[in-house]
Amino acid sequence: MFKRLSEFAVHVADLAEAEGRELRRVVARLGLGLSITLVGAGVLLCGALLLLAAAWLGMRPGLGEAWASAITGVIALAVAAGTIYGAARISK
Repeated sequence: MFKRLSEFAVHVADLAEAEGRELRRVVARLGLGLSITLVGAGVLLCGALLLLAAAWLGMRPGLGEAWASAITGVIALAVAAGTIYGAARISK
């Protein structure tokens, strides 16, 4: 009786050790993926801001500051809506 109980305890300990190693590996991969995603999102945000600034600077001489700001704002809202729509489709 005690032999089976001790074997059971050893098997449970072995299983916990194996699952702990797997958990450590999965958490490391998750952390790496999350950090790469955050860096990519930052670079994407900077690129989008630079493109919007370039569009505003390009339109300002011909349309004036008010119209250039309005058109650039509409472009920014369209990009944001498309991003939210794409994220919602991916998360389903």
